[in-house]
Amino acid sequence: MRHILFYPYRCLLLFACCLAVCGCDKKPKTYSSDVSAYNYTSNSIEEFSVTDLDDGTSSGGPDVDPKKEGATCEAAGSVCCISGIPDEWRPGLWVKVVWLRDQHPFDHGDRTGLKWFQATAEIPPYKGAAGFFVKFLSGDRIRLHVGSNDPRPDGTYERSYTQPAEDDPYIVQGILDANRNAKQVKILVGRIQRDLERQEARMREQQESEAQKEGEKP
Repeated sequence: MRHILFYPYRCLLLFACCLAVCGCDKKPKTYSSDVSAYNYTSNSIEEFSVTDLDDGTSSGGPDVDPKKEGATCEAAGSVCCISGIPDEWRPGLWVKVVWLRDQHPFDHGDRTGLKWFQATAEIPPYKGAAGFFVKFLSGDRIRLHVGSNDPRPDGTYERSYTQPAEDDPYIVQGILDANRNAKQVKILVGRIQRDLERQEARMREQQESEAQKEGEKP
């Protein structure tokens, strides 16, 4: 009789365990998105990448021109995707952004403004993820943005290109990337050396040509 009475309780316990296991196996819905950018500065962004600090996956971003005179920003899209963005925001979503900034984008003879930066930034709150953006701000700062499919309380939608306020807590200051900048210096030095070698070769060819002409004179 005791076993018969105890049987329903054992069933309830087994049912509760099944629910707990199912709940543990349930993973949050995620999606993949193109990595796009907005540039609010007079510098160009030659290239950048975004690395998910949870799983280590990295996605490349496009080059972004400086903003045009009178414009709010310059935009650029990408075919490279970032994956694993939760459909619903949760605290602790961090990524690492690395970018190459050029302060003299239209002066190919002046490469002094070409510097690598990096920053670790938290993804701000969003609802119903739709698009991943990196916003490049003055002073070598960035701010991440994930577009939202859901309207705000007043019924309007947040515009992805809106420039962040200066006191936005999700703005992050970039720091110089020493390793990448050291490699960049080597690349620039090598480029200068090759240019000098080409100039010297052209001068030798010109001198040899002139000498040959002098020798051909009667």
